[in-house]
Amino acid sequence: MNKQQKYTAVVLAAGQGTRMKSDLPKVLHPVCGETMVARVLRACFDAELETVVTVVGYGRERVEDSLRSDFATVPTLLFAVQDVQRGTADAVRCGLSALEDFAGWVFILYGDVPNIRASSLEALKSIAIQDGVAFISMRVDDPTGYGRVLRENGVPVSIVEHQECTDEQLAIHEVNAGLYLIHSDFLRLHLGQVDSGNSADEFYLTDLIAIAAKRGGVHAWTVSDPAEVMGVNTLEQLAAAERWALLHH
Repeated sequence: MNKQQKYTAVVLAAGQGTRMKSDLPKVLHPVCGETMVARVLRACFDAELETVVTVVGYGRERVEDSLRSDFATVPTLLFAVQDVQRGTADAVRCGLSALEDFAGWVFILYGDVPNIRASSLEALKSIAIQDGVAFISMRVDDPTGYGRVLRENGVPVSIVEHQECTDEQLAIHEVNAGLYLIHSDFLRLHLGQVDSGNSADEFYLTDLIAIAAKRGGVHAWTVSDPAEVMGVNTLEQLAAAERWALLHH
């Protein structure tokens, strides 16, 4: 992929994180002295992204103030609001509203995945094609709760959320890390095709995988260490994320 391409990121950071048992917005919990969401944005800028849009919701003013303080010299810090959390696709729609004139590649990341590396974002750049979806997958011993990656002839064709899986699909150990790189044209064209016809009544971004697969445009990059892309939902996971960060600093 050539240097003429433009890159941005939509970082999903609207949730409260009730399992953290704290009034502090989840993404503001620190790992190695820096908030989780700030670590994600730092990886974005290290990977030479031109802009970053953070989708905020719960505690939005605290999250915005914290990031503006951390990145006071960055002129391309943008925010979008998701008032009601209705799934990943809906959050990305909110993020795109702040990118009306942007034409290029959009990373979709999470503010509670504090150890994502710039090198992994660069790896996604290397496999993305304009008429499709690139995403990070991982192989885990216990895939409970993760969307399973379904393949045909070695090629990803869809991601099925855990609660939608058949018994056979539940046995799959390759799962979706939830981190994507998608061209803005593809996103704007196909996000409207994502519906909430599932048990959670939410709009899943993973539906875009099946859409892209029909056009032959799905590529997955499997991360070598799943801990790098693990999300944080509890204080125990926060401690584990910090231990990993200290070991891989």
